[in-house]
Amino acid sequence: MPSQAMTAFLTSLENVEELLDIHGNLQAAPGRRHNQEALHRAGVVMSVAAWDGYVESVVLECFTKLQTTVTSPQAPAWALTSFRLHETAAAEAAKATNTPNAENVKRLFEKTLGFDPWPAWTWKSAAGTTTSVFVRERMNQCLKVRHAIAHGSALPLGPSYAWLLNSSHTPRLPLALLKGCKSFFGRVVDATDGALSGHFASRHRLPAPW
Repeated sequence: MPSQAMTAFLTSLENVEELLDIHGNLQAAPGRRHNQEALHRAGVVMSVAAWDGYVESVVLECFTKLQTTVTSPQAPAWALTSFRLHETAAAEAAKATNTPNAENVKRLFEKTLGFDPWPAWTWKSAAGTTTSVFVRERMNQCLKVRHAIAHGSALPLGPSYAWLLNSSHTPRLPLALLKGCKSFFGRVVDATDGALSGHFASRHRLPAPW
């Protein structure tokens, strides 16, 4: 069972799916297709926003799960005071993480939960093994693409962004890249959610939170 934060993340991605449906309707309509990349750009922004929301929400969700242990009759009075201070600091740190790139997310999770997500960011597929190094690099690249879109700037160029280039070597965001971005963050959240649940249970000697 996923965390509530992951469930909310998947709900947010349904908005991206609606953009894909709109794209499909445009493709089926007669005549030339114009400005479809605007849909793709919006989808990338929404996918990154869903990831951002997950990161903040899952930190707070973990503290909600911990709260029951410090409000039980067996817990000393000072434990609740200490918990509240740490919970407030964690909430402030989560809200302050405006750019959820690989380094900032790791810093937030380690500071608030003692959890390093990077080792979990690897998975196998028919295409082979996706490594944590690749995931971190692609995550940071997606964040820079989102930043460029949000600020009306040109898409980034350079060897690291060759995946953005079309056959004319012009940076573009076609439908395939929107689908890839949506899928990418879905895999990252799935990997993070499972690893964080195991870390929580092991660190606090409690049942898995989800």
